[in-house]
Amino acid sequence: MDPPRLTPPTTTSPPFTDFFSSDEHSAITTPTPTWLPAFHQQVAARSPRLAACFVGAAAPGALRWSARLDLRSGRAGDHRFAPTLEAAPPTADQQACLARALAEPPYQIEVPAPPDLPVPVSLVIEF
Repeated sequence: MDPPRLTPPTTTSPPFTDFFSSDEHSAITTPTPTWLPAFHQQVAARSPRLAACFVGAAAPGALRWSARLDLRSGRAGDHRFAPTLEAAPPTADQQACLARALAEPPYQIEVPAPPDLPVPVSLVIEF
């Protein structure tokens, strides 16, 4: 006895890649803000003051700094520090030191039409 014969489907569907490559399903991306490189540079310039916050640390590490940045005044606030990987969480004294170093002086941000509300920023700081 012969096995049953399979017939191809009568309808065709688009290949898997065609479905996800359509414009309708493309990822939404936002352009990098023009002020971001200047902000990164100004944070990097605070490295000596940031390093002073970790004098005596038992081991090197990294942490994520998240804050709200007022683009009109250049002030950063609502600081949050979270350890990354296996780094120990920063102590209360280290967090206070980091917040001071990252908040003062205000950042010099040039934006043609800054938003009324602070924008969220987040960077990884290695020590």
